[in-house]
Amino acid sequence: RAFERNPRLAAAVLTTASSTDAAAVQPQQEGSRLIARILLDAMDPLEPEVARGIVGVLNHVWHSALLGWVGGRATISEVYDSLDEACHLLLDPREPPR
Repeated sequence: RAFERNPRLAAAVLTTASSTDAAAVQPQQEGSRLIARILLDAMDPLEPEVARGIVGVLNHVWHSALLGWVGGRATISEVYDSLDEACHLLLDPREPPR
């Protein structure tokens, strides 16, 4: 929600995350680790390898959705909807195939 209140913050985070400047590597890694820790804590009952894979996919969806919002191609509501859909697709229980 911080990005929604301050779109320039979202643009700054995405610019840093996309930068090839060596000075941006440390902030990129710190941000990635923080987000991963938050998500992994929420997925505690899952096997660690599965949880890490889900976190990776959610990071990609989040990054892509934010790029669309910052670039004016998506609303913030669509960003939330994309993340919500990805979470459900990845985490909701399913019936095994027959």
